[in-house]
Amino acid sequence: MARSSNVERIIEQIMASDRLKASAHFSASRYGDEPILRTASQMSGFLPGAYRKMRAVAQRPEALGAPASWVFVEQARLMENFEDSFPEHAPFERYYPTYQAMTDRQLRTYFTWRAQVRAGTVRKTSLSYAFVYLYELVNLVGCATAAEAFDKLQSFWRAWRVFDTGLDRNARIWLRDLALYHGLDPARVKALGNEACDAALLELARAERAATGADPLAPASPRTDGEAAPPSPQPAKKKARRQAAYDFAHPPVAERELFSAICALSAYRVENSRLYKEQPRLMRRATCAVFWRLAAYYHSNRKTGLTESLFGTFSTLPYRPFENAVFYEAARHDDATWELSEVDRFFCASGRWWRTTFHGARDRSPRLGRLMRTIDRELRRALDFPYPLKDGAAPKYLERIVSKEIAGCLAWERAHAPRVIQIDRSKLSGIRSAAASTREALLVDEERADKPTDAFGAPAASGVAAEAQAGAAPFNAAAGPSGDAGRQPGRSEAEARGAEHGAESESRTGTPAAAPAGAPVPAPASPSAAAPFSPAASAAPGTPLLTPAERALLEALAAGSDPAPALAQAGALPSVFVDQLNEKLFDVVGDAVVEFDGENPVLVEDYHEDVQDLLRETA
Repeated sequence: MARSSNVERIIEQIMASDRLKASAHFSASRYGDEPILRTASQMSGFLPGAYRKMRAVAQRPEALGAPASWVFVEQARLMENFEDSFPEHAPFERYYPTYQAMTDRQLRTYFTWRAQVRAGTVRKTSLSYAFVYLYELVNLVGCATAAEAFDKLQSFWRAWRVFDTGLDRNARIWLRDLALYHGLDPARVKALGNEACDAALLELARAERAATGADPLAPASPRTDGEAAPPSPQPAKKKARRQAAYDFAHPPVAERELFSAICALSAYRVENSRLYKEQPRLMRRATCAVFWRLAAYYHSNRKTGLTESLFGTFSTLPYRPFENAVFYEAARHDDATWELSEVDRFFCASGRWWRTTFHGARDRSPRLGRLMRTIDRELRRALDFPYPLKDGAAPKYLERIVSKEIAGCLAWERAHAPRVIQIDRSKLSGIRSAAASTREALLVDEERADKPTDAFGAPAASGVAAEAQAGAAPFNAAAGPSGDAGRQPGRSEAEARGAEHGAESESRTGTPAAAPAGAPVPAPASPSAAAPFSPAASAAPGTPLLTPAERALLEALAAGSDPAPALAQAGALPSVFVDQLNEKLFDVVGDAVVEFDGENPVLVEDYHEDVQDLLRETA
């Protein structure tokens, strides 16, 4: 009390000062009702006139009986462009925060904070203030269009997540509701992360339909609580229940897509499993086999299918946009249809909204996670994997199905294991030599008469034999195999000297010398016996060794580029075209130079340089 009297006495002394009265600021003005200087308690009770006008909205006659959302939106429109600069901060916590629930100090704190947010600075404050700001955005307060409200809400949510994640659930829902209520592009909502979940659910539904014949995406009759049901955009079709025919070797849907969908929806991260990292193909095949068999089991023994059992019933139910938000709908919405995905559709009929989707958990499923852990555990046990998993609380029927399918999967893998073929390349030359000898022994006399002969009347060598002769020491008809002139049996020394002289004359003049009298006249040697094999000699005169398509394929394989254009240029099956090319190059390289790696032809690594030399020589 003494302190208050001292403060008032000091203020009176200041106001009574002659120097202050003589100031130009007070010379033409007189203030009677409002004191020039105030105490801290008087300043805290000061409230700008805009707040009093906002408070008066709730006292209007039309506000009586109106919903609280109407009062909030009317007050928000009145304060749409208002800004404050309150130096204090008053905390605010309320389940459904509105302006009416705030004290004067909380109102001034909020509008000061909102001015900073609109200027681009998001500061940490009470979570209830953030919800009031979101309420303004969903009612398009401070926004010219719904697209602007969507962008501002998304931007503020991302900035607020640095401090707190309390807005995450509602912000995602209200962003989707803004898009569907105002007909924005669904792509805006898909970017928030819902698309991956919906795509995985759609893949599971397709797999179940392929395995059982039942359609999990046929919506059930909507619950309308006694009211007439709206027309469904996709009426359900009744299908007869039947046991699916299952063939392990020919699964009904693609394994890779189904396994990816299961991993995206499973609470157990099987992609982090040690067994999956070592044998991903086996884990993928076993998981898909269990899913198909389990889908058939649910179809025959349960009222709901496997996908609905995990993620809720696919049905059409009433939907309320901006639920849990303070939102006022001034007029009834026109009839509309808005599709987020094939498993999530919205439509409005007679002012009421409906949603067709899986009404259940839209997140990673713990039940699907237990299934994946059971598969991982039983597969490790069947393979005697060094890192076993502990037994879990899986039902007996589930363990029987998993064990049976894993046993069938491993048996199928063993039966369809690829055959390992090893080729000893060192024996290829011997095989070809034996084949040439066999072919020579099968020739009749007429074929030998037509076949070219060498200098001694023997059949000229071709193929491997020619290559063998080309790699040996050059043969001189006059000097003999060892180069020693005149050492052939049955020839005199004078004949030998004459043959040597004739060979020297031929080497100097380029024309064969006359044979000595009585000497046998040698027959002209075949080209294959006289010189090593060359690519140009393997084709007829004027005919290139390689066709344009064959050259294009070899150049593409040697350069490591795509062989598809060359195969398309060939105009034949790739396997036939490659076999013809290998047969043509067999006499040049001595082996097949092109083989298939799965579906694509590749160049054998050992003959990479040979092919490059061949392309240069035949250019």
